[in-house]
Order: sequence, then C-alpha cells, then structure tokens
Amino acid sequence: MSRKSIGKQGECLALQYLKEKGYQLVGKNVRMGRFEIDIIAKQNQTLVFFEVKTRGMDSWDSNFTSWSYAQQKRFLFAVKRYLTDNNLWNKFDIRLDFIAINSGNWSIEHIENALTDCR
Repeated sequence: MSRKSIGKQGECLALQYLKEKGYQLVGKNVRMGRFEIDIIAKQNQTLVFFEVKTRGMDSWDSNFTSWSYAQQKRFLFAVKRYLTDNNLWNKFDIRLDFIAINSGNWSIEHIENALTDCR
C-alpha cells in the first residue's frame, strides 16, 4: 500500500471516529493557498481544525513528534487564513487538534488542544 493511500485511509478512519463522537464535518482537505487543513469540524459552538498523521506501527511514538515546527506554522497560517477569509473570527470557539492513526492496527489517538496559539 502506498504512503498516499495509507494517509487517505487514515483520514477516512479519522472522519468516521469524529462522526461517532458527534462532530459535524465542515470540510476536509481544505486548501488555503499552498497549505492544507486535513479536517474542519464543529462540536457544539467550537470549530475544530484537525491535523491527521498516519504512521506505521513501528513509528507510533513519533506520530505527534513527526509534526514539525514548520508544519505547525503552516497549519496555523492556514487556519488563520480560513478564519479570516470566511469571517469567522469571534463567531466560534476555536480548537486545534491532532489525530494520530497507527496503520499497523488502525488505532486512533486524539489530542485535543494540540496547539494553543491561534489568536
């Protein structure tokens, strides 16, 4: 299985997980210029932006740590641009989450408030 298809399968699993948890999908693979937000969902009055990383069983510990500082900065840029372009600042509570998918057993780790510097 290619890395790209494993990533797509991980994102589908993340979407299923979020729907089961009561999140409402707002968008997936949302492009903001050169950058992408994997999943945007609503939970009550909170707009949640998700980065999803799918890794093999041997790299489970490095899922979150594999999200480099540069990638986090690009993610924050994309989130801020999305909020600005859609005039959503101050209309929702904002949360930035991280979902790690282990492709060895397809387990999920959801880290809420993985990044806190959005405003």
